[in-house]
Amino acid sequence: MLKTLVLQENQLSDDEATHLAQELRNNVTLACLDLSNNHIGDIVAAELGSGISANTTLQELNISWNHIRRYQGCLTLLIKHRPRGTIS
Repeated sequence: MLKTLVLQENQLSDDEATHLAQELRNNVTLACLDLSNNHIGDIVAAELGSGISANTTLQELNISWNHIRRYQGCLTLLIKHRPRGTIS
């Protein structure tokens, strides 16, 4: 079972991150996800928030060093659904 996924510095685009967000909805094992230092933008950040809201296992998420300009809004959405997890 995959519990940690590190995709740091993989040059993930919005399209690729969108697919990941969709998969997060159905994932039941992933506890830690590192998407730092990619090319993820505002829209996909919101989609990630939506995927995470349906995910019950993810506790740590790193989305630092991306192209997310509305960071505060993204964090609000993520924290709402993961109040005990870690987001950076």
